[in-house]
Amino acid sequence: MKKIPNIGIDFGGTTIRFALIQETQILSEIVSIPTQDIQTPSQFIQSISDFLNEKKPHQIQSIGIGVPGFVNFETGFIYDLINVSKWENIPLKKELENQLNIPVVIDNDANCMAYAEWKEGLAKGMENFIGITIGTGIGAGIFINNQLVRGHHGMAGEIGQTSIKYEGIAGKYQNSGALEKYAGKQAIIEYANSYYQKKGKKLPQETSPKNLAEMAENGDKIANEIWQDIGKKIAFSLSNYCWLLNPEAIILGGGIANAGKILLNSIEKNLKKSLHPKLNGNIKITKAKFQENAGIIGASLLARDYRE
Repeated sequence: MKKIPNIGIDFGGTTIRFALIQETQILSEIVSIPTQDIQTPSQFIQSISDFLNEKKPHQIQSIGIGVPGFVNFETGFIYDLINVSKWENIPLKKELENQLNIPVVIDNDANCMAYAEWKEGLAKGMENFIGITIGTGIGAGIFINNQLVRGHHGMAGEIGQTSIKYEGIAGKYQNSGALEKYAGKQAIIEYANSYYQKKGKKLPQETSPKNLAEMAENGDKIANEIWQDIGKKIAFSLSNYCWLLNPEAIILGGGIANAGKILLNSIEKNLKKSLHPKLNGNIKITKAKFQENAGIIGASLLARDYRE
C-alpha cells in the first residue's frame, strides 16, 4: 500500500516551519516564516496554500499543526497562543478544512514533540514520560500509562506557566514565578546581558542562546555559570513533575535544548538532588531523537493517525 505524505507545521513563537513528511522522513526543504509575519488566520491559511501549491503534484493525505498554547484537540479550536498576540478564540481547524479541503489535526506543540518521541523516537516503548520543549516558551507533553494527557480543555502540560518562585516575575496570566520568565529564550538573553554586566564584562557578540552555548563550550566561565543556573531553574520545576507523575524519562526538545550537555548535565545534577532515590534511580534525561524537528514530525504523525 502506497504511503501518502502529510504536511507537518510547527507554529512557534518565533518562526512557523512547514515540511512535507512521510512517516518520520522529511521529504522537502523546511520552509520557515517569521511568526510576526502571520498576524491573522487568513494569512496563515494563505501561507499553507502557497506551500501546497509548491508541492504539487504530490498527493497530500492531511495537515498536522503544532501550536504554542491552548487548543482543543477534538475540535481544533484555538483558545489562546501564549507567545503569539492576536491568536485567541479561533476555529482554526474548521476554517482550514473549509478553504483547503484537506483533513487537519491541531495539537499543542509540546504534545506533538512528545508524540513523535513516543511513536518513533527515544520514548518508543515507554508508558510514562515527559517531553519538554524549551524555546520562546516552555511546554510539556505528558504520557501516563501510554496515554497523552491533554486535560479537560486540552490545556494540560503548560509547564512554562508553572511557578518556581511564588513571589517571582509574573507570567502572561499574572502567575508569579512562571518558569518561562526565567528559562525561555527571551529570559535567557536578558539574564545573560545583565549577568555579564554584573561581572563587569560585556558580551562579545549579539546574544542568543545558541552563541551563549558556544561560548560556554569554548571555556567562557560566565557563560557556563549562566547555563548552570538555567539548568537549576528548569530542574526545580521538573522535580515537581517527577514527584507528581513518576516518569521513566524526561526528553528535551526545542531550540534551547540544543545547548547540549552543559544544560542537560545541570538539569540532571540538580534534579536528582531533589528526588527520592527510587524516583531518580532510573530516570533518563536526554535530548529528543528528532531534536528541533520533533514538533514538526509529531504534528505530521498525529495528522496521519487521527485525521477524520
